[in-house]
Amino acid sequence: MEPSSFYHEHWTSVQEKIYMSKNVIEFLSENFSAEYEDLINRIQTVVPPASLGFTKFTEDSLLRHAQFVIEQVS
Repeated sequence: MEPSSFYHEHWTSVQEKIYMSKNVIEFLSENFSAEYEDLINRIQTVVPPASLGFTKFTEDSLLRHAQFVIEQVS
């Protein structure tokens, strides 16, 4: 199933937030003493599933969804 064209952009944003949060939580649970640069490196090297419709994450992706990610982590 595909999302309606009316909310496709919002659906993609939600999927990006969810997948980003998942990766941040996994990274932080494995690396207790990690620094911000380590997290950015992990985000930039992770390859999202092709079905999500985007090919990579960047630091800007993290900053754009920072509030959501922080809420999920805490």
